[in-house]
Amino acid sequence: MLALVMFGMAGAGSPGLTLATEDGALLAASERAAEEWGRYGESVSVGKGGTVQVRWNPDLNLDGMPVAAAVYEAGNRIDVNSALYRPNVDCLWCAIFHEVGHLLGYGHGDDHYGLSMTKPPA
Repeated sequence: MLALVMFGMAGAGSPGLTLATEDGALLAASERAAEEWGRYGESVSVGKGGTVQVRWNPDLNLDGMPVAAAVYEAGNRIDVNSALYRPNVDCLWCAIFHEVGHLLGYGHGDDHYGLSMTKPPA
């Protein structure tokens, strides 16, 4: 089941998440998102056999309304809507960063990356 808000699945002090994808653009974006999470002290990596699959889904929607990206309640998949994504316009790694944030327990907010969190230390 699709969920746009996830709480309490991992978080600071947890063993971390490993993202996996077969797509080159999603791989580069996942690596960048994982690097950014490291600045926040969260353990996110990218590698084969990862526990969270990152994939394109041109039909991604919530109740019939297209959405750009989402994480699933099971916590094992992040989908990015390839029909909505615009290369060189949209920040793909930012979308993955945001969805990983839900897996780490962060909710939506007006703070950094649309999540309820503070900016990392300089």
